[in-house]
Amino acid sequence: MGLFNWLFDPEMRKLRSADPERRAEAINQIGKSKNRNAVDMLINFLRTDKNDTVRCRAADVLGDLADPKAVEPLIEAIRTDKYDTVRQLAARALGKLGGARALETLINVLHTVKKDTHLRQRAAGALAKMGNPRATQAATEALTAAVNAGDPTVIDHLVWELAESGNDVMLAAILNYAKCVATSNLQRNLGLLVRSIAAFELEPATDFLIERGLWESLWPKHRVLVLRSHDRCRRVASLIAESIAANDRLPNKSYYHRGPRGEHYEFLAVIVCERGAAVDVATLRTIVVFQAPQPGWADEGYEKIQEAFDRERDAAYRRLLEAAAAELQRRMHQ
Repeated sequence: MGLFNWLFDPEMRKLRSADPERRAEAINQIGKSKNRNAVDMLINFLRTDKNDTVRCRAADVLGDLADPKAVEPLIEAIRTDKYDTVRQLAARALGKLGGARALETLINVLHTVKKDTHLRQRAAGALAKMGNPRATQAATEALTAAVNAGDPTVIDHLVWELAESGNDVMLAAILNYAKCVATSNLQRNLGLLVRSIAAFELEPATDFLIERGLWESLWPKHRVLVLRSHDRCRRVASLIAESIAANDRLPNKSYYHRGPRGEHYEFLAVIVCERGAAVDVATLRTIVVFQAPQPGWADEGYEKIQEAFDRERDAAYRRLLEAAAAELQRRMHQ
């Protein structure tokens, strides 16, 4: 879209609206169009608009447009804007723009900002995603400092920011923290930490999840890594088989009880079919005596959908038992 047409586009007229919701909507449209002709206008919104939401959207879109002229206004917003979310989004946008000034500012936030923990978390996440060795080191140090401070809430939010970077150095720092948690006496919910580790589809993350018995947190790429390793296949097959067997042993399961899902039988069937030699005999013997899965429960009107799920699960169950029986038979004739 040319500059003239862009300026007179009906959607862009919302930028001059007295309604802040319409102005924010127009800024979102600028982000979608990726038109860098709007950078100066967005900088003006960031600096002067009285509405917090409009300034938030301006900071966010400036990061997406990645024009270097936005660096100084974003730094100014971090230092002076009274609304914390604007400051946080400005820090994230700086990470997207990169460069020496952005790097120095984000590191300075980590070292000097004390009260706004969310701003420090955003700054650490932005540094992690920059990929610069110095930025990575600063983000890792931020996690170490949070661990030493012993605030689990800050740590969890920081871990999630760092996990989005996909950086193997960040993963190593997170895993070191997770291992400390395992041996501590802290009573806390590790759900966010586990999801953060699972976001790294790398071998160390895969091994950590298996070691903790968290096989249900293995994402598709983790499962590929499982199939490449004899030892991982053996351990994961044992974990899944024991989980299903434990469900079979539950007495008096109600109609609403949710047993193993089709994906559990399917993943185990893939391991037995493709890497049967890796599965130990005890696990194979556990599999061949699995109870047939029960029909799943569904809300009224969703019965047909549940029946389709049940058919897929039952087919995976049969494939699994057949593969396990065949592997046992093969072992007997060796």
